[in-house]
Amino acid sequence: MVLIEFSGVEKSEFMKVLANKSFHFLILLGISLLIPFENLFVAFFYFLGTWLILLNPYSLFFLYSTALCGNKVSFDRDFMLVGFLILGFLISGLFNDSEYDSVLAMVLFFAMQFLAAKEIARHDLIIKCFVWAIGVYSVLILGSYIHYNYLIYFRSNFDFVSLEHLLIYNRFIESLPSEVTVNSKFHMLVGNTNKASNIYTLCGLLVSFLYMNKKLSKLQVVLVLMSICLVQLVLFSRAAMLMLFAIGAALCVFYSFKGVNRQKVLLFLCIPFLVSISTPMFRDYWTNMSTLNLRFLQQKKVVQFKAEEYKEKRLGELFLGMGPGGYGLKYYKSRDAGTHNFFIDIYLAGGIVSLVSIVLLFLSMIKRTYLHKEVLNKTFFTSVLVVVFVLAFREMNFLYLYRLGQFGFLFYLFYFVAIRDNDHILTIS
Repeated sequence: MVLIEFSGVEKSEFMKVLANKSFHFLILLGISLLIPFENLFVAFFYFLGTWLILLNPYSLFFLYSTALCGNKVSFDRDFMLVGFLILGFLISGLFNDSEYDSVLAMVLFFAMQFLAAKEIARHDLIIKCFVWAIGVYSVLILGSYIHYNYLIYFRSNFDFVSLEHLLIYNRFIESLPSEVTVNSKFHMLVGNTNKASNIYTLCGLLVSFLYMNKKLSKLQVVLVLMSICLVQLVLFSRAAMLMLFAIGAALCVFYSFKGVNRQKVLLFLCIPFLVSISTPMFRDYWTNMSTLNLRFLQQKKVVQFKAEEYKEKRLGELFLGMGPGGYGLKYYKSRDAGTHNFFIDIYLAGGIVSLVSIVLLFLSMIKRTYLHKEVLNKTFFTSVLVVVFVLAFREMNFLYLYRLGQFGFLFYLFYFVAIRDNDHILTIS
């Protein structure tokens, strides 16, 4: 009899825990903190293959919040456009007989980036902890960079001319001795340096925006922004540093005239660019446009073979694209390869349907943000759209390596924070 009563009590207490809002909030918080560590997560668990696509943190967050927390999905215009976007990937994948995991990744990540960001934007505490996680991951990158240079100087005796030479050229791991490439953890944490710099560009803008909206403390924003600026210098991506400088300086001046508070935080964003032009060797590197010419030639090639399809009346391939991963497999034997142009990549992966959908989604975001009553939110998100548009013609993508979706998630998170109303902010009860 005693055993039965004890079991009943245990079950009752367990059910109370499961029904507690704070318990569910802590689970959601834990899942959200995996997102800044996504690159590390993929590096350690790449052997999971398709399961890694299914168990990404965006899907886990959304499924947990809807299935166990009872949060409802709102089917608005933006959601419908995302639906058409992924429908294009599905149709193009089926038409081109694309690899199923590539199609699955494109569909799942593009949908879950959007849905998870929309949900996370409603929780101030999760956003604050998420920003701390960005800072922690930045510190890990900086620590691995110090170890990376230790391997270069003291283990391999690889000779660099100067500090500037080190910052500019040791990003290219292919040119380094095998002892460095095997033992270094820097590139495992960073992945592709240009794409990582794009992500950190959005991180810097997001942290500044949250601080100006009084969502972060001064101590938190200073620590996290300094770590972001140092990572941008380590990555030394010219386009990212230039965009941060241009947007940071322009918004700082604009908000000063508008009387918006806390705008001086934007000056942090100018630091990486100012350092990058501070020495003659740095300035010489800025004048090197060889990679830019190669990318233009690559994109010109895409236009040429699409023109051939039109002449030969291969309308299926012309309108439906090449399917997820199709372009990379055909021309570079790797589905991860792209054209360094976001809009062309979207078109090649999902055809006209996906391309039109992403353009309409951007236009819908502009309209919805413009209707917001806050000048800060309007102008800041418009500036972010300018950054995304410029980086789109360089090496930006919402999804990278069919496993990493942090850029798309950050962009959507920025959008939903910018347009949310006070009555949609959730707190723990």
